Order: sequence, then C-alpha cells, then structure tokens
Amino acid sequence: MILVSMFLLLVAFEVQFSTRATIVLAESAVGVEVGDWVKYNFTASLASDDPVVELTPADIAMNNTEWVKNIVVTISGTKITFERVVHYKGGNETKSVEYVDVVTGRSSANGSLMFIPSNLQKDDLVRASLTEHHSINETIRRTYMGATRDINHLDGSGTTYGASSATVGTVSYDWDKATGILCERLITLVTYGEVYTTAFQTYEKIVDTNITWTSTDIPLSPATSISILIVLALILIGLFVWRQRKRRRKR
Repeated sequence: MILVSMFLLLVAFEVQFSTRATIVLAESAVGVEVGDWVKYNFTASLASDDPVVELTPADIAMNNTEWVKNIVVTISGTKITFERVVHYKGGNETKSVEYVDVVTGRSSANGSLMFIPSNLQKDDLVRASLTEHHSINETIRRTYMGATRDINHLDGSGTTYGASSATVGTVSYDWDKATGILCERLITLVTYGEVYTTAFQTYEKIVDTNITWTSTDIPLSPATSISILIVLALILIGLFVWRQRKRRRKR
C-alpha cells in the first residue's frame, strides 16, 4: 500500500517552483488592510493508475474542502497575518492563523503566495529574494466577480525528486494588481513512480470579498495620450477658425 502525501508535495513544490524571467526588484507595498477578507471556492482531485494508492488524512481533508476564507488580522511592516477558515463539504470548519511576508516570501504552510506586493509590473519579483526567481509574466485584464480588473499573472513549473519517483508540477497564478490578493490558482502535480503515475490538482478562485471591487480603468499609453491631445487641439483650432469666419461675415 502506497501512502501519498500530496499536501506535503504541494508545500514543497510551492517553495521551489521556477520561472524563466528577468530579475527586477520593485518597491513592495502591502495592498490590504486589517479586517479585509477574501473567500475562495476550492476543489481538489486525484487520479492514479496505482490500484493501492492511498491519501493521507491531510490530503483527505483537502479533498473535502468546499471553500476557504482568509481574514487579515494584523499587518506588521510587510508581514500579513490572517485567519484561515476552511469549510468542508459536511459543514464542519477549521480555523488556523497563517502569515506571509510579501517581500521575503516567508510564510506558514497555508500562507504561501495568498498575498503579494500591490502594483507589481511585468518582470517584478513576486518574492524579493535573489534565490527565488518568481516574476510576474504579464499584466492582463480579467473579470472576477463581475468586475474587470488589472491582473498580474504568473505561470511556473518545477520538479521534485524522491527515492524512486519524480514529481513534475505546474502552477498558474492570478493576483489582483491593485491589492495583491490572490484571485485564482491552479496547481497540478504528476508523480511518476517506477510503475505507476499519480496526478493531483487543486484549484482556487475568488468568489467574494469585502474589499471595494469595481472595474479598474484601462491606463492610456503615452502614444494614445498624445493622440488624444492632438485631436483635442485640432478641434479647438477648428472652432476658433469657424468663429473668426462667422464674425467676419457679420461685418
């Protein structure tokens, strides 16, 4: 009988996953306040061709999770401490105190990357550590909870090795740019053993928050701004010329 601890693999993978990106250090800022909360739908799934594979109790609990709610309790510098409420399909709930430092990336097991610095740009480090190259791939427009927001997106991959197996993982993250809160996360882990293969996946998506959540304006590029100014100037010139001609006709 094989006991698979996918929860521990998730923790290990999130610590070491890699991306190919330019290292850019950005000024980091916390984008949330004490009392802010975010709620996520949560799903987990397992597929394996191993006839005797078995999940650990931690994995079973994760598989039975229905939603998760993070409530910011304290903020000290760039360290966010929050209460994590986990609601299970049977109606039971558990609570724990988690933390994450948005600059160093240091966190509790369940705090990793739930919050990142606000207003990061493309190629900015998610964690300002030169040993962990986790950088924003792009800033895109996506709709969550009916509002279209500027979203910082990151894709990553990595591999961990066991005595007789290798686990290949991929991640996809979406964070709200203005606040740095996690909006969506997909993690896929595939463990290749000597004979069998086991795949595990978790998915979280924001479904509610008490943070002001409206569509963000699309920022104008310098070229667009100049074009608008030129058009306005031409309109004003046209109005001036028209008025001058009108006055001459009256004379």
